Amino acid sequence: MYSFGDPVNVHCFTQDGRYYMVKLGLNKRKGEVHGFYAEQGTFIAMEAPKKGHTGFSQVSLGLLANGSGQLLVPKVEQLVKMFPTQAKLIKRLAVKD
Repeated sequence: MYSFGDPVNVHCFTQDGRYYMVKLGLNKRKGEVHGFYAEQGTFIAMEAPKKGHTGFSQVSLGLLANGSGQLLVPKVEQLVKMFPTQAKLIKRLAVKD
């Protein structure tokens, strides 16, 4: 992932149950990085701190040769079950139906 504009907080949820946040932006003095790699199958939520825009996505995925090509994104309840300590964050970032 690379930043070409406004900074965002990138919340990363890995398949093996790890959570970490990366500040993606152009100002290294504020702890921002210009780019980073996410592990295969990592679910991310990008949050623009000043504007409050959020959303989940999946990046860096590998599709099986015999797979259907569908992207399977877990439901909020599944993410909360995998990351109980981040439940409040996940619910805040999830798209409301």
